[in-house]
Parts: sequence; structure tokens; C-alpha cells
Amino acid sequence: MGPAGPAGAGAALALTCANFGPVAPGSAISLINNTVNDGISFGTTIGANQLGQSIVLQPGVYLVHLDAPYVLWSLPDFLSGLQALPQLDIHVFNPSGDSAFSYFGQVFQTPPNQGSTIMGGDRLVRVTGPNTTARFIVGGSLPLTFDGGCTVVIIQLQ
Repeated sequence: MGPAGPAGAGAALALTCANFGPVAPGSAISLINNTVNDGISFGTTIGANQLGQSIVLQPGVYLVHLDAPYVLWSLPDFLSGLQALPQLDIHVFNPSGDSAFSYFGQVFQTPPNQGSTIMGGDRLVRVTGPNTTARFIVGGSLPLTFDGGCTVVIIQLQ
């Protein structure tokens, strides 16, 4: 085991989804910076506009938590029967090379070609360069609608 790191988190920021319609694969979700209303943030290494698609991070290690309790998806009729998994990726655009970390949803199929899912979890992300942007981008082949909203919490660990 290595030496103990510094106590406590260096910074934190809470965001929520702003998308109420379908978000196409390859598109970023829009996020609302909650600090305007809630004042839930501290530190200076995590930045986001009041409404935007990018988060700006400074070098360090971050815990990124996603909670999307009710995500809807649907397939066009011509893709009927396709087996696809709802997917949302966090892309970190590091100067030394991009990295993507995926959140997958468990599929609950309702009528043919439609379903809902719960997406969420925690990912550890390393940022290597100053002013590195991160975005949540719909992956896979299914458009997603965040009908139950979503919460993103980012905490700098070191």
C-alpha cells in the first residue's frame, strides 16, 4: 500500500441534465450548473457554464457519478429486432489522448422497439492537462431521452 494522500476532496460540482427530448447518438447532453440555485460546489478545478455541454477540468483524478433514473429509448421500425444496449459515455479530451468511460443501461423492453432503463454509476477519470474538457456523449446506436432527469456529481480526489 502506498502513502496516504491528502485528506478530503479538492473540489466538487453538481450538475443536472437539461435535455427533455431525444439526444441522438454521438451528441452531447446539455447540463445545468446547479451552483446558481443550490450553491453546491467548492474548489476551483472544476468549471461549467450555467448551461452547456462541456465541463472544464484541471489536472488530477476525479470521481464522476451519474444518476439517470428513467431513460427512454426507441428504435425506428426499420431496425425492429435489433439488439442494442443504451449507452452514455463520458469523454475526457486529454492533450495526450482522449479517453472514454461508458455507463450502460439495463434494458427493460416495453412495446416493440421501445424501452426504459436506469443508467448510473461511478467512474474514476484522470486529467493530464490544464483546461481539459469533458462531455457526456450518447454512445451506441440508440437515441436517449432523460425523462427522469439526471444528476452528475464530479469530485476531485487529488
